[in-house]
Amino acid sequence: MGDNPLEYALPLAIVQIVLVLILTRFLAFLFKPLRQPRVIAEIVGGIILGPSLIGRNTKFLNTIFPAKSLTVLDTLANLGLLFFLFLVGLELDLKAIKKTGKKALCIAAAGISLPFVLGIGTSFALRATISKGVEKLPFIVFMGVALSITAFPVLARILAELKLLTTDVGRMAMSAAAVNDVAAWILLALAIALSGDSSSPMVSLWVLLCGTGFVVFCYFVIPPIFRWMAKRCPEGEPIKELYVCVTFALVLVAGLATDAVGIHALFGAFVVGILVPKEGPFAVDMVEKVEDLVSSLLLPLYFVSSGLKTNVATISGAQSWGLLVLVILTACSGKILGTLGVSLLCKIPFQDSLALGIIMNTKGLVEIIVLNIGKDRKAFQQLSQVSIRPMTAISTFTTMHEDIIKSADRKNTAMIILPFHKHQKWDGTFETTRAEFRVVNKRVLEQAPCSVGIFVDRGLGGTTHIAASNVCSELTVVFFGGSDDCEALAFGLRMAEHPGNSLKVVHFLPSSKLLNDDGKDNVRVDVVSSENENNKAIFEVKEKSSKDDSIKYVERFVDSFRDVVEGVRDFNRCNLFLVGRTAQGVVGECLSNSNVSVKSECPELGALGNLLVSSEFSTTASVLIVQQHQNHQMFSTPTTSNPTNDHKVEVVSE
Repeated sequence: MGDNPLEYALPLAIVQIVLVLILTRFLAFLFKPLRQPRVIAEIVGGIILGPSLIGRNTKFLNTIFPAKSLTVLDTLANLGLLFFLFLVGLELDLKAIKKTGKKALCIAAAGISLPFVLGIGTSFALRATISKGVEKLPFIVFMGVALSITAFPVLARILAELKLLTTDVGRMAMSAAAVNDVAAWILLALAIALSGDSSSPMVSLWVLLCGTGFVVFCYFVIPPIFRWMAKRCPEGEPIKELYVCVTFALVLVAGLATDAVGIHALFGAFVVGILVPKEGPFAVDMVEKVEDLVSSLLLPLYFVSSGLKTNVATISGAQSWGLLVLVILTACSGKILGTLGVSLLCKIPFQDSLALGIIMNTKGLVEIIVLNIGKDRKAFQQLSQVSIRPMTAISTFTTMHEDIIKSADRKNTAMIILPFHKHQKWDGTFETTRAEFRVVNKRVLEQAPCSVGIFVDRGLGGTTHIAASNVCSELTVVFFGGSDDCEALAFGLRMAEHPGNSLKVVHFLPSSKLLNDDGKDNVRVDVVSSENENNKAIFEVKEKSSKDDSIKYVERFVDSFRDVVEGVRDFNRCNLFLVGRTAQGVVGECLSNSNVSVKSECPELGALGNLLVSSEFSTTASVLIVQQHQNHQMFSTPTTSNPTNDHKVEVVSE
């Protein structure tokens, strides 16, 4: 009683599906006079629901389409897509495809080659502007693949809706797209191998051999199975439930097999469908059983999910629009001209050749998959020269701190990030869930060979968790002075190098009244001793903020503890606070001395950390409390560190 049903996966998925069906059907009705296929309405519907339009209202987006729910939505969508490709294979006659085999191969080769070459040229323009510093060869291959792929599932959906699958142009397009798709996934595997740390380019050869072996195996094994089942399904009688289950199992296993070798699960499902014998009622009956559920319910989720990941508002400025136009023109012209030219050489009429060129230019989520893979292989490690190495280890609580410390020392780790021993409840308060972690954290703080951060997780500004490729976070560093604050600031600057992050540094300075108050003379020594370190850190921030719009520097003068609290509260609309464990200087001492009751609750968080996680301070931002290691320089201010070093962060999870 009293629970929000949208906090649970099943009710939320039902709401999402109903909303998607209503919106996409309404858009399809509006687009029908324009002779647009339903897939266009589904993609547009996803963009409307996503961060480009309605999703700009973060409350709506986090309630109806929270990032944590997209895994379920994508799973349903990809299952629908898997069986749709099986249906496409069912409706294609392998004998008819064989008749167009040589032409389809030539068209596919041209449709890949020319846009791939143009993609290489585009990659040089991008590396000279917005992609400086990325590895040349993997980037070239990724761009070539992204521009040369034909979106096979989208093409199949459009041809099916336009009733073109059984035409000569439709069969030719599907045959060429199938060849194109296989070649593209092999090239993608090559790109992934080239961008890896230790993988060999031989991986692409392995993918090719495994894919070929899979097709050969299916060609000799699957048709006899289906012929055996078809003989036991007399015309006019429904297919036995057992045979339907066997068919579905074969589709799923084939998808798993091709996904395991690195091609794509969709290819396996398509191969199974195309090998089903077309003679007799078996194929027709199977289409009738599967088509309505897949095409009407599950498949729209696939195209909507792509729209939900699209935010057109991020395109701004003349350079961004210019590069966007360049990429679009390069991709379209390469695919259309390459296909048109080879089709004419194959003596295909000009009108059909032009239609083939336009059809083969179909783009879709396959390109987004490629680009996301490329982005993941390159957003944060290469950009900021920070290596994040997640590791799972089994250890007892009595020796866990020793294992963490030894691992950090062995890997020359710059910072260890530990989980806070309390978790946030639905009402915003914290409860102790694993008291043992507090003991581990305390021992690591005392004995660590490097800097240590304690992470208080509030979902980075909400209850959702966002994938690294989609990260867009606002970071706030609260700076008073001292080594811990300088370490937190340096770490924040590293995080700000991620293109999706923005950083705000709030520097609290003592007013003349606070400096002249009695009892503050004893902290002036700390001010003088850390003044050089503070000045270097702040100078670096000011210099970067003058050149980078994503970094902002703000000064706040305070004369009391109340002013400090109000000042921090003014900047609580962020995703993450980064603070030092021990704040030094006049303002830091003012905070510590005035916050004894909160400070004593969790001393490992420090005074400001305790304030930020207390019930008195209302915020949805997560908090990272940083303690600098005295002899550790790798994460000191960037002016004293070597920017060519690889900095390693060890993240310890529960």
